[in-house]
Amino acid sequence: MTKDLFLAILSLNSYNRGYNAGIEGLSDEIGTQIGTTTISGRWNSNENSPEVAARFYALAYEWVGETIISYRGTDNQLVEGPLVDYPIAFNDDFDEPQVHLASQFFNTVAGSIGTTTITTTGHSLGGASASVLLLYICLRLFPDQGLRGKGDAGTFGR
Repeated sequence: MTKDLFLAILSLNSYNRGYNAGIEGLSDEIGTQIGTTTISGRWNSNENSPEVAARFYALAYEWVGETIISYRGTDNQLVEGPLVDYPIAFNDDFDEPQVHLASQFFNTVAGSIGTTTITTTGHSLGGASASVLLLYICLRLFPDQGLRGKGDAGTFGR
């Protein structure tokens, strides 16, 4: 299996865990095994949490010495598109809860891991979150060096 295919699987897996899971009964508990991958972090999915109110969910995985963060995209395009996707797509400062929560989750994971490689992935809005976050981090860490070879983001979507 290629890495890109595996990232696509993980980006879709985030829809099947946490709140409004697409498949009931799959655990998002830290330590849960998915093949050779282990869930190493998750964001709050309690029904009344600010994260669920913002329609945000993310998982972190450990896979062959690498950390992968998967951001969930839009659950219901007809309902959430106008509330979540459109403000991010048409707001040039990205001052939206989804963007802030994606950054907070990344910082939480980055602060708790022993690896130096973090790959971000996601589907739909999750892919956009992964890409924007990677761009922001690379520009802050390497302002004069450009982006080539500095990060890896897999985006999968419509």
